Amino acid sequence: MVRCSCYDGTDHTSANQKAIKILNAIITAATGYTKADLEPFLRSIDCACPEAKVFLIAYKRDCLELDKLCREYPFIEPVYVHRKFNSGSGIYRWIPRHLIDEDYLTCSWFWQGLGRYSLHIMLERFFLALEIIQVHRRSFTNVLLTDSRDVVFQHTPFARIDCSLISGLEEKTIGDCPINSDWIKHIYGANVHASLRDRRIVCAGVHKRS
Repeated sequence: MVRCSCYDGTDHTSANQKAIKILNAIITAATGYTKADLEPFLRSIDCACPEAKVFLIAYKRDCLELDKLCREYPFIEPVYVHRKFNSGSGIYRWIPRHLIDEDYLTCSWFWQGLGRYSLHIMLERFFLALEIIQVHRRSFTNVLLTDSRDVVFQHTPFARIDCSLISGLEEKTIGDCPINSDWIKHIYGANVHASLRDRRIVCAGVHKRS
């Protein structure tokens, strides 16, 4: 279980669980959802691929709901993010974009944290997913990024996959969507957005890497 805004790889599994290599991992955001919201998703995993490790990203305030689920579904690994201040988000968006010239990948950890601060967890989950993958890269064979409340598995999603990356494309390009454009400009800057504006939007709820 992890209770921090940046994933550090803290492992709270038992000795028996540690002896088992994690081959398949599912990473999803689960904040604000009740046990009833998440149970169809988790039950389908329990039936289709119970050997997978499921990383549920949520705010710390959701720990009581997730603790109940952990007792019922031992494959869950909660990743808790500290609650952020609601006020001043405009300032946190303005500062990193106006005081640094580097994009997210090249700036220091301080500016990375500041640039991410104003992001809702539904956006920050992608950066947390990257950190989870980096920490466990030697343990994972397959990684699935997915939504949770509106997803049900009828069969293991890791079967019969013969290429390294699978996703779903949407109809619009990044430049055609003000919301996606704003997200990219906020984190990566105008130059990166200009280089990506003609590319198709990749669906955030369907993404698998082998």
